[in-house]
Amino acid sequence: MTASSDRILKQHLYWLLTHDVEFLNRYAKFVRADRIDAPEEKWLSQNAVEHWNKYRAPLSEDALTILLAEKVRLSSDKQFDPDIVESLFYADAPEDSVRLFISDYAHDYFRKEDSLYTVGEFADLVRAGKMDDAVEVLSAGVTQLTALVDVDDGVDVMDAKTVLADIKALFSDDGTAIPTAIDLLDSLMVGGLRPGELGVFLAPPGHGKSQWLVHVARAAWEIGINIVYFSFEMSAERVAARFYAGTVGIDSDQLAMNTKKALKTFNKLVAAGDYGSLRIKRYPDKGATCRDMTAYLEDRRAQGFPVDLVIVDYGDIVAPSTKHIDRREAQAEVYLEMRRMAEELGVPVWTASQANRAALRRNVVTIEHIADSFDKAKIADYIFAFSQTNEEKREKVGRVFVAKCRNNADGREVYVRYNFALSTFEEVPEEEVDQIVGTKQRTMVQEAA
Repeated sequence: MTASSDRILKQHLYWLLTHDVEFLNRYAKFVRADRIDAPEEKWLSQNAVEHWNKYRAPLSEDALTILLAEKVRLSSDKQFDPDIVESLFYADAPEDSVRLFISDYAHDYFRKEDSLYTVGEFADLVRAGKMDDAVEVLSAGVTQLTALVDVDDGVDVMDAKTVLADIKALFSDDGTAIPTAIDLLDSLMVGGLRPGELGVFLAPPGHGKSQWLVHVARAAWEIGINIVYFSFEMSAERVAARFYAGTVGIDSDQLAMNTKKALKTFNKLVAAGDYGSLRIKRYPDKGATCRDMTAYLEDRRAQGFPVDLVIVDYGDIVAPSTKHIDRREAQAEVYLEMRRMAEELGVPVWTASQANRAALRRNVVTIEHIADSFDKAKIADYIFAFSQTNEEKREKVGRVFVAKCRNNADGREVYVRYNFALSTFEEVPEEEVDQIVGTKQRTMVQEAA
């Protein structure tokens, strides 16, 4: 690190340490003033941390003035310069983007400083033959580094007011959820799929997995959401055909013969509304891992594309980041990585999974019909399973069974009318269900569920 970059880093770090509540909450306990050489920086760090620990507030100007005057009055250190302390405290606040960068950078900075100090102290004790002390220092250093991996202090249930407010927010639509446009499902999900969550659509082969994902993407696009759609099965153009089909009302297999009409309808639609963006990225079967997708998404964001929702079509054919002999272990890793990708990027992730062969002979597909790895059920936040009888298939209706729901709404069923040629799904009103499938048939299916 150059002298100039070191000066800039220190300037921002000390500003955050003396002014920023979030930074202090995350890192105050990792600041080791005794390891700082410069007396002014050591004094400021020590007092900032002590003030935070005692009052849970950043060091104020008045407190700094009083403490600094006392330090000057009592100090015999002629080299201590109060002007340096004030220059650090009163430095210009970093811009928001810089503040966020420095705050994130501090995580690695403190880990590096702790590592260097621990290794140096360990080596000195080993050279001095004090092996027990050396082991103790190393053990304490590893504990400190482990703590730095996770700076979240967790939830204190004794702080009931704060925790209950967070719980209320968890079960309220805060505007971040992205709906599926199936009202009952969105209601059960408290608005839709939220940032950091993984939703899975489960269905037998040929029963609308990709169509559902296109439907979800289109529903989000229509309300201004920006989507990246990863396709591991179909070409980007085929996915786009399905997206356009439902948007302009022309079957996907007829779209090539009606491109002029489709273009006119689409342009007119976009000009009249406030729609999002959709970018389709094609990978071959097992041709990319979640790490590859994450890198692509981060690059899109760096290029100015604001990713709000990610679709993975579909999870079962994504490559794991590490090699596995067992297929079940490989798929479990992929779903765990998709969930982690959702959390790290702060976006909802929708994907689909294949139901096993037994599902083809069942009127109700449930969580037990997940193919290969049941760990997928443990990892996902929501699993919606698509089921239909032969009678329902003739009527082009099906049932979305809520096989897993974080909000404890498992076991509910929603009747939907679908059009696979348009990749559309719409909820069937309750009063129409018996007319379509018959009361006896509906009762039989409910009993089977």
